[in-house]
Amino acid sequence: LKAQLELVARGATGTLQTALTSTTRLARVHAIWGLGQLETAEPMVNLLGDADPVIRAQAAKTLGQLPRSSPFDRGRLAERLADPDPQVQFQAAQALGNNGMPNPEVLRALLVFIDSQPDHPYFRSAQARALAAVAPIPELAAMSREDSAARRMIAVLALRLLKAPEVAGFLPDASPAIRAEAACAIHDGDSIPDALPALAASLANPVDNAESFVRRAINANFRLGHAPNAERVSRYALRAETPPAMRLEALDSLLAWTNPPPLDRVDGWRRHLTERPSLAIAEALRAPVNELLDSTDQEVLEKAVQLASALKITLDPPRLNALLRNPKAPASVRGAALDNLKTLEAARYAIETSEEALRIRGATLLASLDPGTAREHLAKVMAQSTSIPERQTALTLLGDLKAADLLKPWVERLAKGDLPAPLHLDVAEAAAKTGGLAADLPRPANDPLSPWIECLEGGDPVRGKDLFLNHIGAQCVACHKYDDSKGGSVIGPNLKAVGLRDRRYLLEALTLPQTSIAPGYGALTLTLKDGSVVSGQLKGESGGVIELRDPAQPASRKIPANQIAERGTAMSLMPPMGLMLPKRDVRDLVAYLATLRAKSTKEKG
Repeated sequence: LKAQLELVARGATGTLQTALTSTTRLARVHAIWGLGQLETAEPMVNLLGDADPVIRAQAAKTLGQLPRSSPFDRGRLAERLADPDPQVQFQAAQALGNNGMPNPEVLRALLVFIDSQPDHPYFRSAQARALAAVAPIPELAAMSREDSAARRMIAVLALRLLKAPEVAGFLPDASPAIRAEAACAIHDGDSIPDALPALAASLANPVDNAESFVRRAINANFRLGHAPNAERVSRYALRAETPPAMRLEALDSLLAWTNPPPLDRVDGWRRHLTERPSLAIAEALRAPVNELLDSTDQEVLEKAVQLASALKITLDPPRLNALLRNPKAPASVRGAALDNLKTLEAARYAIETSEEALRIRGATLLASLDPGTAREHLAKVMAQSTSIPERQTALTLLGDLKAADLLKPWVERLAKGDLPAPLHLDVAEAAAKTGGLAADLPRPANDPLSPWIECLEGGDPVRGKDLFLNHIGAQCVACHKYDDSKGGSVIGPNLKAVGLRDRRYLLEALTLPQTSIAPGYGALTLTLKDGSVVSGQLKGESGGVIELRDPAQPASRKIPANQIAERGTAMSLMPPMGLMLPKRDVRDLVAYLATLRAKSTKEKG
C-alpha cells in the first residue's frame, strides 16, 4: 500500500501499468487502485477481460469510482454483466450505477442481466442503481408494461432512487410484491410527495393488496388530510371484504385525523403535519360513521362512536339507543353510545342497568343534566350498592355537587373508623370539595406510612397500569421491568412478582423508598485508598469483598475491603412518589402493582 501511494504521489502511471503484468495478484490489485487514484481508465478497461476474476472484479469496481465524466467505453462494463463470476457481475453493475449514462446498448445488456438473475437479493440493489443511471425516466415508467416481473420490480426500485413520481404507474401491477414495493417507494422515509395522491386513491381499488400496501394507502390519505381523503378511508372501513385488522387501522387513523402525531403511523418518520379543522372532516364522515353503527363487530362499534364524539358528528338516535339497550354489546360500546346521546332519558336508563360500568357513566351524565335527581340517586347508591367503584364515583359526584348534607354521615363514619378502607380517600376528597366539611381520618400513631394510609385500598389497577407505563413524572418504566419482555429497564428490580408482597410493602416502596432497598439495587459510593472514587449498585458483600454492578455494563466489579478508604451509605435511586403524585395516583399504583404476581422459575418447576 505504501508503494502504491508513493507511486501515485509521483504520478508514475507507467510504473503502475507495468505492475499490472506482475505475476503477483496483490501487486496487480494495488496497481489497479493506484491507476484509479490517477483516474487513468484505459488500462483498467483492458483488464475487464483478464483471466483472473479477482482482477476483473477490481477493475470494474475501480472504474465505477471514476468521475462520471471519465471518457471510457461503458459498453465494456456492460459486457461483464454476463461474466461467469458473480462478483464481477455485481461490481460491473455497481460501476454502471455509479457513473453510467443513458445508453441503449448498455440498457439492453442490463435488462438481459436482470432477466438472468430475477429476484436475486445480492444483485437487486446494484441492478436498480445501474438501471437508474442508464435508463431515462420515461423508459423506466414504460417498463410497467413489461411482461417480465423482474424488470418491473427493478424499474420500481430505480424510480424510487430517482424519487420519480412515475413510480405510481406500478401501483396497479399484477404482482402483489411489486405493488407493495411501489407503495413503499412512494410512502416511506423522505417519500415521493407528488405520488402520494395516487397511493391514497388506490385505497378505493378492491384489489387484494398485502397489509403493508394497505397501511401505506390508508396513511397516504391521512398525510394528505383533506375531507375526501377521510371519506375514502371511512368507505374502505365499511367494505365487507376489508380485513378486520385493516378496518381497525382505518378507524384509528380517522380518530387521529384532526390532530396528527409527530411520528408517522407506519414507518415512524418525523412528519410535519399540522392540525386539521374538524368541521369539514366531520361533514364528510357523518354518513359513513352512521353506517358503521350497523356493524356487528364490537371494536368497530366502539371506535365509530368514539369518532363521532371526537368530531361532534350527530349520530342517528335510534341507532344509538339500540346500542345502549343491547345487553350483548360491550359496556364500552354502550357507554360510548350513552356519552353521544347525552339525554336525560338515556342517563335514567343507564343507572338502572345491571352493568356496573354503564351505571357509573349514567350517574356521571345524570349529575351534569339533572343535579337534583342525581342527588337522590347518589344517596341511594351510597346506601344500597355493594360496588366499591360505584360508591367511589358517587362520592366524587356528591363532592362535585357540593352535597355536604349527604356527605356528612360518611365523614362522621370516617372519623369513627366505621368506613370500608377503599372509601377513605374518596370521602376525604369529596368533603374537601364542599368547602365546609373537614374529614378527620384516624391515622395510626408512630406509623411511617400514616400520611398515606388511605392509599392502601380502593385503587383502580387499570388506571394504575396507565400511570406506570405512561406518567411523564413518575417514569416507572425508565427504571423497572414488569415482565420478561424487552420493555422497561434493569436499573431497578423487575416488578413482575412484586404483587406477592403485601400492600403495606408496596405503599412503603412507593412513598418511602429509602426504608427498604431491594438487594442489589442500592446505590453505593466508595472512595478507595488510591484516591479514586467508585460508584455502582451494591450487588452483594461477602468474604471481605464488595461487589458493585453498573446496569450499563455486562460485568460487575469486585473491590476488596482493604482497598477502601471511605464507604458511603447505600441509597435507593427511587424517588419518593408520595411527594410527586396525588394520593389518588399513589393508590392506583398500589392497586396495579398488587396484580403483578408472576411465579418465579423455581416455582414453575
